[in-house]
Amino acid sequence: MKTIKRLYLGILAVALTLVACDRSNSKNEQNDLSKVNFEDTTKVNPGPQKDTTWRILVEDPSVKITFPELEIFFDSLYIWNEGNLGGIDSDTCRIYLELGETIENRTLQIKSKDNVKLKFFQRYENSITVMNEGPHCDLTEWKHFDSHYQELKNNGNRLKTIEFSSADREKFVKVDMKELLTYIKDYCGKEWSAIARQAKSVQQYPLGIGQSRIFLKIEITHSDNSKTERIISFEIPMGC
Repeated sequence: MKTIKRLYLGILAVALTLVACDRSNSKNEQNDLSKVNFEDTTKVNPGPQKDTTWRILVEDPSVKITFPELEIFFDSLYIWNEGNLGGIDSDTCRIYLELGETIENRTLQIKSKDNVKLKFFQRYENSITVMNEGPHCDLTEWKHFDSHYQELKNNGNRLKTIEFSSADREKFVKVDMKELLTYIKDYCGKEWSAIARQAKSVQQYPLGIGQSRIFLKIEITHSDNSKTERIISFEIPMGC
């Protein structure tokens, strides 16, 4: 009996040790800002019911985004990441924001090379979501309302972003409801199409309009007057 008890306690100790190590490794991964997800903007980001991508919630909220020509610093920005924010060579990158997070009305720090001139612009994108008392299907790859770019005030090494209004978040293009229901059936599933049929317009529940992306565009003029454009797409979780 004593032998069995010792064996049980030994197994329990090993199990607790493994759990502790796993939690420690998980915490280290979550605080690793070298992990972020960068995708070509032509790729599809599937809706929640299809998205099986594992992303890490960065617990340390300070974020630095590094392009060859400049660095952008956020003092506090909660994001889901799985790639590298340093040394971005592509023209566009995507950053996935935590639920409730935004880049609106924020002051960013900018550090650039001496031989470049920078201009910053911001715009937003609205998409349709289908809601079902909690679960929702976001049509982030269908039709959108795309606002015009607005130039931001760049005061030396500081940049202030724009805050959009509630009216801005509700803007959308004209939609053919039959076409919309067909897309929902193909993209979300037959059951979601049945739910969406209860609405007579995209503004009526269980349909809704919401902000799905905010874009930060950087126009870079080099010493030889050549120009480069970089875009950061901040992906916003829709629904609640």
